[in-house]
This record gives sequence, structure tokens and C-alpha cells, in this order.
Amino acid sequence: QVTFFMACLTLDARRAHAKRLDIALCCKDGDEAFEPYRSSARGLCCLRCGVIKRDLSPPLFREYGKLLMTWPARIGVLVVFLTLIGLSSFGVNQMETNFRSDWMLPPDSYLRDSIDVANEFFTQTTVFDVYIKDIDYFARQEELNSVGRFLTSSREVIPDTSDFWYSGYMSWASETQPYATAYNASTNAVTDATLFYTGLKAFLNSTEGERFGGDIQFIDDMDPVAGIFATRSAAQIGQSEFSGTGQERYDAMQNLRSELSDAMNYDDARVFATEFIFWERFGFIRDELVKNLGIALGVMATIVFLLLYSAPVVFSVVMAIGATVLDVFGLAYFWGVQINFIVTIFLLIAVGLSVDYSAHIGHAFIEAHGTAAERAREALLTTGPPVFNAIFSTFIAILVLVNAQT
Repeated sequence: QVTFFMACLTLDARRAHAKRLDIALCCKDGDEAFEPYRSSARGLCCLRCGVIKRDLSPPLFREYGKLLMTWPARIGVLVVFLTLIGLSSFGVNQMETNFRSDWMLPPDSYLRDSIDVANEFFTQTTVFDVYIKDIDYFARQEELNSVGRFLTSSREVIPDTSDFWYSGYMSWASETQPYATAYNASTNAVTDATLFYTGLKAFLNSTEGERFGGDIQFIDDMDPVAGIFATRSAAQIGQSEFSGTGQERYDAMQNLRSELSDAMNYDDARVFATEFIFWERFGFIRDELVKNLGIALGVMATIVFLLLYSAPVVFSVVMAIGATVLDVFGLAYFWGVQINFIVTIFLLIAVGLSVDYSAHIGHAFIEAHGTAAERAREALLTTGPPVFNAIFSTFIAILVLVNAQT
């Protein structure tokens, strides 16, 4: 801004003092009374500067102000306002939380096409692990059996996708001597501690148990009786980043945690997948968004009050800002937008963008004189054109992104 923007302002000042007409640099204003940055801008382009020698904004906004103050127009504005508020409220209530990383990819990219094909023809799942810490595994075999039942009967786990080391070990121990002599079929447990740990080590070295070799960490590999440091077991759930909504994925993750805690103490057994790091946010992002919007609106209301010092005008401005944000938020639902961290950022930016337009009109209303209707028309006449120019220029700046691929 110090280099490019200030240089542009300097060039514009030279243009104004040369009485050249805005972007129509080939035309000069012949009015001797014209003062740079004081007189209204005249002329829109070279083809018209000879015809248009006055600003069209005042008469347009003057007539618009008169029309706006009529009762039919007031009623129409109120109806449109309430309709938008109703539709927006409905949209906010219906909007889901969701985000997929492939949304950031161009629609015609190789990776996006591959993901679409995989989603269309194959079931997408997520692999998760159950981690158990350094507990007394021998003494807590009943809970290990509960973990096994969780992996095979949970409503979230896909059938036949779990492979629990303890279940495999008990099946092997029941048929292998000398461990079979200590195996209790009614409790599905080995009753001797030494045989339990030495048998587990032997199971991991066998053909049936070698696939679990990386899933069990002994405290001392040379002395299995010293105990187990940690274990893990894998299974799959039907939720993935590319299926369902964010809330459904979050609920599935929470259901797994709840069911596992019923089988074994939460401090001793945890369910985890890398994807859970990203699913966690869907449980609180909606509440955080509402809270942050409330904080932003509260800060804006305080600043507006300090600047305008008129309770009715401040109330109107804050209500206009809040309605604007609500409209952007709620109407995005009909566009297919879902709540995620990107939408959250844009909505918070919308608070800052909307405050200027309402605050300027409110300030002009305070400075105007006459009846309420006369002050409204004067505020619209004096501040309407620059506010419209600011809105339109912002629209033009965003318009260049209309063909963006993501």
C-alpha cells in the first residue's frame, strides 16, 4: 500500500488538478469553477463526456429516496425483509456441517476424477485402531473379551473387518498345549499368569499369530512374563471423508468412543484414526461459529455506539448488520453450502464488510435535519452514491473469481 497504492493516488491527484475526467483522460472539464476533489465528478467516458457534464447520482438517489418514503414502498421493503429473514432462519437451521478435501481440487483434475470413480463404484471406509495401554492384561481378560465383543458387534463397525489379537490368541491357546490345560472355555481366558504371557509370546511366533507381531509391545521382549506395554487392534467403520456429512462422521466417532468405554475404562483403552483429528471439529464448529459471530456483532455494536451515540440509530445499524450476516449465512444453504472452517471465515469477514455501509447511512441520518422522512432522504442523497460505489466496486473485484475452478 505504501508503494503501489500511494503512487496511484499521486497520479490521480495530478489528473484531478489537470481537470481530466476520471478514466476518460482524453477529456477535460471546461468548467472554470471545477475544483478537484470538491466538485462532483462529471463524464463517464470519451464518447459521452461531451454530452454528460453532470453527475447522475444525485437525481437518481433523490427520486429513489422519494419512492422509498412512500407507504407502498415501505410495506414492500418490510415484506422483503421479513421474507429474507424467514428463509435465512430456515436455511441456518437446515444447514449441515461438512468438508471434503476434494472440494479444493479442480473438477477436471486427475485426482478428483479418481476420487469420484472410487466413490461411485466402491464402498469407502475408515480404518481405526483400538489402543490399550500398560494394564495387567492377565487380570483383566474379562474386559479384553468385552473389547472383542465391541469390535464384532458394534453398530458402527463393519462386520468381519476386525481382527482382535486376544480373540485369535484364545482360539489358538484352547487347542495348543500346554496352554490348553489352563484355558477356561466358560470365561474364554487363560487361568495361569505365566502361561498367559509365555503363551502369547509363543502365539506371536506361530503361523496363526505372526500377523499380530507389530500390534503387541512387551515390556521386555526377552521376558514376556514382565507384562505388556501396549497393544492395538484394527477394524473399519462405514464412515469416511467422502461419505455422509460431517455430523454423521462425528457421531460415528463418538459412538465408537462410548461403546469402547463401556467395554474398558476410557483411561486404559482409546479408539483412534488419523481421520478423527479432522472429524473432531464437526462436533463444535457450529457452536463456535455462532459464538464468534455473536462476539463480532457485539464488538461492532460497541464501536458503532461510540461513533454514532444515538441509541435508535445504533439499534437500526446493528440490526441491519445482523440481518445481512443472517441472510448470507442462511441463503447459502439454498446454494448447497455446508458449514466448515472456510465458511466460518467468510461469515466473520461478512460482518466487517457489512458494518461500513449501514454505519455511513446511519451517521448521515444523524447529521441531517428535518423530519425523519426528510432526514432519511437526505442521508440517502448524500451518502447513498459513495456507499453504492463501494458496494459495486467490491462486487466487481469479486466478479473476477466467478470462473474459479475450486
